[in-house]
Amino acid sequence: MLDEYGQLTDEEIFFRLKDGEFVEVVDGELQFIGSVFPQNGMHMPYPNAGERLAFGRDLGKDGRTKACPWTLREAYDNRRRKLAEPYYRVTRVTRLGRHHSEQLNVIWEGQGADALSTEYPIQVLDGKLVDPLARSVHPDGYVATHYTFNVWVGHTAPEQGEGYWGEWMDPRPRADARELRGF
Repeated sequence: MLDEYGQLTDEEIFFRLKDGEFVEVVDGELQFIGSVFPQNGMHMPYPNAGERLAFGRDLGKDGRTKACPWTLREAYDNRRRKLAEPYYRVTRVTRLGRHHSEQLNVIWEGQGADALSTEYPIQVLDGKLVDPLARSVHPDGYVATHYTFNVWVGHTAPEQGEGYWGEWMDPRPRADARELRGF
């Protein structure tokens, strides 16, 4: 067996296919979420030769070390990256009237730029860039809307309150805008 550094070891570990589990981020931690079988619409793909696995260790009934639970290493690494993604917040700022009174509304808060892009995608439609979070000005000029982006600065999730929201640039990928401009 190869260890996590690719070194050959003498250790033998028993893998039972039914012990395969999906891994997800639950309450800010990476966790195995239980065996998933075809009868409920999902199944853990069986590993192919050469694929790397991530697993916990347990003792089997016979006293040998077994991998329980286990998952595909690629899926495990993808979830670890998700866990490390920053939290973002989008606030709609609406200026009302000549005296510039403003209304602030948090319209989105979540983890990762991909989640924000899914909710508010930047698209190219009919050769024009369409951004649902673009600045807008009402025709009478008295109402204007823009959006601010924040990133959570702290070592915990925002709901735990140990940090603060700092100003940030729009984190959504801008590939569509580059395509429109010919970059």
